[in-house]
Amino acid sequence: MTLNLNFGTQGAEADITVANHLLACLTTCLQGQLNRSTHIEITNVGLALEPLTTDRAELLFPNPLALLNRLQSMMEVAFVVKTNPDAGVLASTSFIVLLKISLRSKAFWIHFKEADMCATFLTHLLLEEPAWQVRRRVADCVRGICADIQK
Repeated sequence: MTLNLNFGTQGAEADITVANHLLACLTTCLQGQLNRSTHIEITNVGLALEPLTTDRAELLFPNPLALLNRLQSMMEVAFVVKTNPDAGVLASTSFIVLLKISLRSKAFWIHFKEADMCATFLTHLLLEEPAWQVRRRVADCVRGICADIQK
C-alpha cells in the first residue's frame, strides 16, 4: 500500500475515500485468504481467531513493519482531519486492521507490540473521538476479538 495521503489539500476528500476502500479491500482479501487456508467461523463482528500458519502469514504480509508503519501513519493523519467524517472511519478501520492482522501474524504482532501505540490509539478512538459511530465500531471490534479469544 503506497498511498500518499494529502490531507489539508483539495484532494483530501478523494484520498480519504481511496484509503478507506483500500482498507476494505485488505480486509476482504484477509478474510478470503483465511477462509481458504483455515477452518474459521465468520461472526457478525469479524473472524474467529484461529491463527494462520507462519508460512501463510509470511506470504500474506511479507513486510509486516512497512504495513504497520503505513497503517499507523494513515491513522495519525486521520486523527488531525476534523472536517471530513470519513477520516474517523479511516482511523477506526486502520486500527481494526492492525488488531486483526496482529492476531494472525506473529511478526506483525511483534512489530505492533514494540511500537507501543495500542494504548494511544485506543485512548483516541474510544475516549477522545467525538463521533459515537466510530467509538462504537472500535468497541464492537475489540469486544468481538476478546469474546473470540475467550472461546
